[in-house]
Amino acid sequence: MRSAAPEQRSSQFVNRGLVTAGGRAALVVNAGHGTDMPATEQLAKAIDAVDSLFKPAFVNEGLFTDAHRGNLDVLKGLGIDNMDMIALGVKSVAATHDHSVDVTRATVDIVVRVIRPSSGFSGTTLAVHEVGVGFDADRADSNGSTKAFEKLTDQLKRIGTPTGVHR
Repeated sequence: MRSAAPEQRSSQFVNRGLVTAGGRAALVVNAGHGTDMPATEQLAKAIDAVDSLFKPAFVNEGLFTDAHRGNLDVLKGLGIDNMDMIALGVKSVAATHDHSVDVTRATVDIVVRVIRPSSGFSGTTLAVHEVGVGFDADRADSNGSTKAFEKLTDQLKRIGTPTGVHR
């Protein structure tokens, strides 16, 4: 008889009701390791994925960081083996104000590890870098993030990820 430990471990980190064969999930954290919901929603939309598969413990207990760095063994045993794709991203933003023209520039970097659990947890990493401009840091970040996600969506298309397809 198998131990209940793997399922208990899985439910600690994963919303089990969102795990589906062939399904997809996305999660983006900021440089401070907090979940970035707007960025997560943008990435999820780009790959037709759910944005709430992972529970806060997945980030808080270091599994996100380990997986994003390439230790994909931390994902095994979470009950996601039949999912098509997991996209884990880190978004960092650095804003500077240019007083000479009274605008703010935000440098936006997003690094996404795309993992294919149903293909033996194979993976690849995509990175984008964009600069946004606005009258304040929020607008500059929004502008840069929009451009970064457009570029990321193009990269996802090149690796064979259908985008804009709703199942």
